[in-house]
Amino acid sequence: MKYFITPIKRLFTVLVIALVCDTVAVNTARAETSDDCTRAIPIAIVNSASNLITRYHLQKTGLRNIEEYFQLVDSHQVTIKQTGCHHFSIEYNFVLSHFSTDEKWILNAANALMKEMQVVTSYNINGALKAIQAKMAEGGWKRAEPIEVIKNYEWLLINITTDNNHANILKVAIDIAL
Repeated sequence: MKYFITPIKRLFTVLVIALVCDTVAVNTARAETSDDCTRAIPIAIVNSASNLITRYHLQKTGLRNIEEYFQLVDSHQVTIKQTGCHHFSIEYNFVLSHFSTDEKWILNAANALMKEMQVVTSYNINGALKAIQAKMAEGGWKRAEPIEVIKNYEWLLINITTDNNHANILKVAIDIAL
């Protein structure tokens, strides 16, 4: 028997498809503007009035994402990225004129630069600094290995990378499960 769609079935099918597409569009828009996020809308954490900072710029890169760009007076360029909703990340990117792939050097650089961030930002990084210092004292840290700050809740990820402009970047990311 040949399958035949009557005009009423065709109209019904079109209406169902239109209703499904409209529901998907509404739900997608609601997800992008939803306020059921665990984390609040991010705010700037850099004290742009600090005499240790020059060339400060704040940019919103998404509903729950911001980036702060600035230069420290010692000439380090820094980008701080905040992202996330139910899983929060704050990533510090430091442009370095020179670097080493030695794990001890990376931890020492991360420790020194994060101490500077403690002075120029309002975000509490005491736990992160203690975790870095504990790994420095203990030794044996492997590059890019997560460092647990608070068990099953907060981690540090530290690595050296190169960006598209071939600049050496020390990345220190604080990752928090909310």
